[in-house]
Amino acid sequence: MFKHQLLLVPVMAIVLLAAHAETTAVWTPFNNVQILPFFAAALAILLFVYSVLRHRPRPVYLVDHACFKPPASCRFPRSALIEQTRLLNPDEQSVRYQIRIAETSGLGDETYVPPALRSFPHRPSLEASRAEARIAIFSAIDDLLEKTGLDPGGIDAVVVACSIFSPAPSLSAMIIERYGLRSNTRSFNLSGMGCGGSLVAVDLARSLLRAHLDSTALVVGAEIITPATTAALLTSRCRQGRPQLLLPHGRSGRSPL
Repeated sequence: MFKHQLLLVPVMAIVLLAAHAETTAVWTPFNNVQILPFFAAALAILLFVYSVLRHRPRPVYLVDHACFKPPASCRFPRSALIEQTRLLNPDEQSVRYQIRIAETSGLGDETYVPPALRSFPHRPSLEASRAEARIAIFSAIDDLLEKTGLDPGGIDAVVVACSIFSPAPSLSAMIIERYGLRSNTRSFNLSGMGCGGSLVAVDLARSLLRAHLDSTALVVGAEIITPATTAALLTSRCRQGRPQLLLPHGRSGRSPL
């Protein structure tokens, strides 16, 4: 904002010079030149430059990110996935379909699932889903805050994207309560957008930071798969990693968005 205000200095100087030219008889070396059109054109150019600088998109930068890696007890290799598929649905066609999904989606022996999906039969519940959300999301945010050294009180907006699990209170409210964020922190919880929800969350945070100067936003992309049904588990390609993005407005970041 200060650099934009500096543009007003030459504008004021031009106005003063124009007024002085009308009231002073001596004006060299332009005694015989009409100077008012010159000053008007210069003023118009300065106002145009000011308008362009004022309305251009403000840069938004990524400071850092973190990703949650589940403990070894949550490891679910492909062989276990196929075995559980046979127990859930003995139809050989469904089993072959699951094997093809696992191969094409990259699910391998280092895939992780929450405890509720490792048991048989599955025991999904609201509390188990909340437990998965707390462990995955809070662990990644703790890692992010440690790496950046940011005080949670400096976060101005929280944007969470989670497709399957949308509890009340929301996941963004859980984050605000857990880290004691300010009461005026903007909170957004996106759900039902599939695997592309994180991109929508990043775009929303970028729009917020362009509208509110000197602000910082925390973006959380998560997929809580504990509530998944048998059919959803059969076609699910989501993993338990949770990327976290910290997006501040300004030029102190590392990567522009």
